[in-house]
Amino acid sequence: MLSRGTKAARILVVLLAVAAAAACAPVTIVESPWKADAAWGADQHRRMAERLEAWIDAAEPVGSVADVAQRCELPGVVLVGESHDAPESAKGLVRLLLDRGNVELWEEGIIWTQGSGDSRLQGLYSRAWRDGPRRRIIAGGSSFNRAFAERMREGRPERLVVYAGNAHIVHTKEMDGAEPRTGGPLPADVAAAAGAAVTAVAVYPRTNLAGYADLNMAVSILASVSAGRLDAAGAVEEAEWCEEALDRVWEAMARRGDFVTGVGPGRWIACIGGGRSPWRMRTVAAVKRVLSDGRVRELVEAGAEIALVQRAVNNGVVGRAYEEFVFEVLPPGRAAVGVVVTGKGEVRVRSAR
Repeated sequence: MLSRGTKAARILVVLLAVAAAAACAPVTIVESPWKADAAWGADQHRRMAERLEAWIDAAEPVGSVADVAQRCELPGVVLVGESHDAPESAKGLVRLLLDRGNVELWEEGIIWTQGSGDSRLQGLYSRAWRDGPRRRIIAGGSSFNRAFAERMREGRPERLVVYAGNAHIVHTKEMDGAEPRTGGPLPADVAAAAGAAVTAVAVYPRTNLAGYADLNMAVSILASVSAGRLDAAGAVEEAEWCEEALDRVWEAMARRGDFVTGVGPGRWIACIGGGRSPWRMRTVAAVKRVLSDGRVRELVEAGAEIALVQRAVNNGVVGRAYEEFVFEVLPPGRAAVGVVVTGKGEVRVRSAR
């Protein structure tokens, strides 16, 4: 049996691993259902706001996760997604579906290394290390969609619940273009092609739903700047427009309370609870800050591309002093320049690499 001190040390290792992963995760390409696509043009961020407002306008109130579960018919395939930092409502939905009996669960997994031990695959739903008779863990990240398709080709149970941590399970081609964020065929498309009835539900607290919209709006604005469809001054104006739109969205969600809304055939977003953001500053506000900096604006006006490459915060383990947004500016024929916007709004230009 482990001592209390040993257990605490191992927990700290895991927390630090989570923090490091969050701080290093690139965000140049972002989650569905608002994946940035340069082909959509300079107004994509506005279309994102309009789409989210339309979803909220069409939303139906729910009293509990059990109300959401009633929309998930079995037999068939139900894909449950969530934002990684707020999984409890999504896990509650999975528990309700598993209680219906004779249901197999396939989970997206994370590969962990604790101390000097071997790497092991841990499921997102139960955090156990290995598969069971009615439980299959599928490697996550960029390999999840392809691994899921391989499992489906091997044969699927009649009553299947898939718990995947990324919201790409509610992707629809009408919203995102032809390809998902992580590559490979989409789980919902694969299951439907196999003849299964499919329902996909992404579960967010209000803060996280608004946060994903904020992130994707920011990436869209930067894509338009890099493509020459917006200049720096225009991008600053659009970022300010997005801030106002997000204020409207937040107020509308707060009035609604918990709700569920359709985002495509058989695709739902359930908004449960308020949530809590680790960021003091919105991503669109960081975009406004970086493009208002004279040094950055000069580079952009000379033809440099700009992208958000990191939105970091150490999940509260170290503290908000480490909150930052990292941008990369790519001048034609010159080395990349790194730019950091801190949570307090300070802009720091790093040396060219």
